[in-house]
Amino acid sequence: MRAISTFIVIAIMSIATSAFAQSGPDAIVGKWKTNEGLIEIVKKNDRFLGYPVKPDGTTNMGRKILDVAYDDKKWEGEVYSIKREDWFDFESEIEGSKMLVEVSAGFISKDFEWVKTK
Repeated sequence: MRAISTFIVIAIMSIATSAFAQSGPDAIVGKWKTNEGLIEIVKKNDRFLGYPVKPDGTTNMGRKILDVAYDDKKWEGEVYSIKREDWFDFESEIEGSKMLVEVSAGFISKDFEWVKTK
């Protein structure tokens, strides 16, 4: 019986730790599969910057394509579309290993789902 109680306590602690690790401003840090490829997001001061990941797996740190800040449980800023060669307004929230993204230009917006890979 004691082994079962210990197992339950460990399981609850693991779930709580996992949930905590994916919340808050730093939850956006890591590699994400997007509709245009792979992006690595890093934290720099109070901003989160995204850089494209090359096919060989290295990150092109010289080409910023995302610049956002965390405010009230969401990230807001700008994202660069490589296909359209332009910057767009960006807003996102994270649910588990998925980022729900809204990209907008004026009155037009489009929703995307990015998936965390690392």
